[in-house]
Amino acid sequence: MSDNEIYRFGGFRLEAGQRRLWHWQEPVDLPPKVFDTLLLLLRRAGLLITRDEFFACLWPNTVVTEASLGRHIWQVRKALERDAGVDYVQTVPKQGYRFVGEVEREAAAAAPALAPAAFPPPAAVPVPEPEEPAIAAEPAPPASPVPVPSPAPTPASPHPRRLWPTLAAGLLLAAAGTGGYLWLRPAAPAAAVAPVNPLAEAAVSRIAVFDFLPAPGAAAGDAWLSSALPELLAQELALNDGLQVINGQRLAELLPLPPGRAPDSAALLRMSRQLGLRLAMVGRYRAAPGQGADGLSLELDVLDAASGERLQQLRIDGDRRHPAALIAAAGAQVRDRLQLPRLSTAIERTRGATTSDDVALLRDYADGVQALRRGELGTAQSKLDAAVKRAPGFLPGQLALTRTLMQQGYHPRAGAVARAALAHAGAAPREIRLALEALMYEADRSWPQAIETYRALYRFYPEDIEYGLGLARAQSQGGELKEAQASLTDLRRNHGNADPRIDLAQTAIAEAQGDYAAERDAGDRALRSARTLRAPHLIGNALLERGWGRNALGDQPGALADYRAARAQFEQIGDAIGQARSDVNLGGWYYERGDFARAGDLYQRALDLFESAGMKASQAAALQNLANIDWAQDRRPAARQKTETLLQLSRELGDPDRESWTLSALAALQFDMGETAAAMASYRQALAIAERSGLQPRRSWALRGLGDVLRQRGEYAQSRELLDQALAIERRTRDYEGQAEAQFRIGQLLHDQGRLAQARKQLLDARERQSDHQQDYWGSVTGLELAALSVDEGQANAALKELDRIEPALRESQAQIELAQAAGIRAEALVALQQIPAARAALEPALAYLHNHGDGIDALTIQLSHARVLAAEGKRDQAAAVLDQVLQRAQRRELGGLVAQVEQRRREWLSPAAAAQAGH
Repeated sequence: MSDNEIYRFGGFRLEAGQRRLWHWQEPVDLPPKVFDTLLLLLRRAGLLITRDEFFACLWPNTVVTEASLGRHIWQVRKALERDAGVDYVQTVPKQGYRFVGEVEREAAAAAPALAPAAFPPPAAVPVPEPEEPAIAAEPAPPASPVPVPSPAPTPASPHPRRLWPTLAAGLLLAAAGTGGYLWLRPAAPAAAVAPVNPLAEAAVSRIAVFDFLPAPGAAAGDAWLSSALPELLAQELALNDGLQVINGQRLAELLPLPPGRAPDSAALLRMSRQLGLRLAMVGRYRAAPGQGADGLSLELDVLDAASGERLQQLRIDGDRRHPAALIAAAGAQVRDRLQLPRLSTAIERTRGATTSDDVALLRDYADGVQALRRGELGTAQSKLDAAVKRAPGFLPGQLALTRTLMQQGYHPRAGAVARAALAHAGAAPREIRLALEALMYEADRSWPQAIETYRALYRFYPEDIEYGLGLARAQSQGGELKEAQASLTDLRRNHGNADPRIDLAQTAIAEAQGDYAAERDAGDRALRSARTLRAPHLIGNALLERGWGRNALGDQPGALADYRAARAQFEQIGDAIGQARSDVNLGGWYYERGDFARAGDLYQRALDLFESAGMKASQAAALQNLANIDWAQDRRPAARQKTETLLQLSRELGDPDRESWTLSALAALQFDMGETAAAMASYRQALAIAERSGLQPRRSWALRGLGDVLRQRGEYAQSRELLDQALAIERRTRDYEGQAEAQFRIGQLLHDQGRLAQARKQLLDARERQSDHQQDYWGSVTGLELAALSVDEGQANAALKELDRIEPALRESQAQIELAQAAGIRAEALVALQQIPAARAALEPALAYLHNHGDGIDALTIQLSHARVLAAEGKRDQAAAVLDQVLQRAQRRELGGLVAQVEQRRREWLSPAAAAQAGH
């Protein structure tokens, strides 16, 4: 075939002889091998080109992995995106690729073609790829019609998949070289042109490196080698372009093995089928005979993942004082067996960033990653701290420490560690540097920069699903939910729909969008895929996510079953952190339904587990929930103590989100305990932190709390302004519980203003939203306000019916203050019905509560109910004395709104006309 042909398709024109591509009148620069890839597709437009054909035509004398082909196809697609909405390259699953656009082919004149534009384009500066020869003129394929009709599109090929679970709520972190938290240069299976041994026939691109086992003759003090050697070997092998190594923590999450056990063939087969795993490596170490006291021998079994058959056994002898040389020799043997290219001189120079001969350093590093695997983050931090201090340039230690700190919740310090690591990463591979930057930006919560860094990683390494998930996570955290969804759609197109990690990421986006049905369904898909893989950590995570969606949709039994199943799953594999996360979800389930005693037990158990694991941020969350329970059960001093402890912990962690929340909680307690000025100051401080940090949910809560204080101070206009701002935020973020609370507060404000019809509408809307989302306890609280409103509307019987409806839920939740308020409202309704003895009997539980808890802000409303009953009984002096007491306390707390209410009640209940009516 002549090199002078010209191809036209869409807005493009490709000149084969001149090696130029135009889009309308603009040149499109392509690296040489990418140009060759496009030319081959065009020459066979409409026909399937198998992967082997690509290798034979593009790399006839070079052994390369399929990662190279995948990247070139991706670059072709990116270049052709200039025709918006058109995908010219079709993936044929497990076979190859096909060009599917209409192509016109013509012969070019012998003279060089001129640019279609009036002026010639600037000379293209292609990226040099000297190891890849330019495409040769190939034998002519069978003639294709001109133009070639576009065949019907088919779904994109699902790539072979690898599977790792997400961590706690929204925390899926990528880190290179941290016990397998990030895998460098993953790819689809590599194909050699002429395989010459069983290993080459395995077409390896994904290899699992399991922990090494001590062989007979291994020294007792060498146990640290079990994890140190595979960590170093994984880093060594990852230097090869296109070889994906799965090891360490992620491998343990996929396939937890008892100590001293190797994987069985059934487990390897599952990983082969679902992850595309080709080979597995199991190693043993022992003293090397004849090598002296420091001699060390490694035996590496390379297993076929699909059959469990041992394909090869390698042996490497060396010196335990020089593990870097030992691992380099092992890597050379593996490359030779896999027919992988030798490392270039430039790549070899980067090896120093990921290996070391410092035995003490490697001991600390190995101990640290093992502690991470066990969920002992405090121990892991201590060991990794020591490793980093000993060798700041050892990037696996830096990355593992960064990730540990982020899991603990120490984000500012994690960002500082990553930033310091980058200062030592100048000679490291580009991928490791970008991974460090991504972690640094995530730790700093600099979401625009994190998004761009993950986008760069995904652009350079499009077959690595970790980078796509990192991009979606950063976009979601940065509020770009549509963009995050688009990233997941792209991942599904490139990696298939059966990968649980994608569906687990989908649950987080769906929850942020308030689409709980989508969250439930994504969790269900993830669960099915995880069960097929039999990956226990993924199964537990999927159960928790599906349960959360079910709970939000009102499927209470289903949610409870999922949470319990998740805990049993985590307990079975000894995952203490997973158990604690399950306890938090279970505690929330019982808390929402008012069973504070059971919720408190679960939160306390979670707190103990988080403390043992060193999970500071999760510890803070459990403490926060326990403070909520103390508050709901009127244990104000205990709630305040926990809240103040939580505030110190939030500041220690450098967590503005939790600090803002805690300040609002502290403000509410301060206000309840009569410290109005301090409460307003705390709310304003919480609001300032939320605004400075862009934390809209926290800003809304501070606005609601401050608005409620202003209402009770009688500053109604300012209160309504703040509550309207809060409601707008909740509607924008689709937080239905927050919307309900904002409407409840507005209803209270309208009630205080005497705008009773408008107040009822707001309260009914709030209760309907609470009912839709199964907020039983909070629906009961709204019912109390509706009952009080009915009394003021002259609808005493309606008030009694409302109280009959909500009091069972309040008794079940042991909500003492709300039960006392309900008793006071019932007494007032009975007074309105002239049932004075019944009113006195109904009031007794409220008076008993006042005897023990008479200092809270809510106790003042009960005292008003007491005054009304006394006035109805004709005990005007006693009623006046109670009103005076309430008035003094309201004045001392600077509650002008309550002062006005007391004066109004005095006129209504103690005037001569009221006395005459009472006598009648």
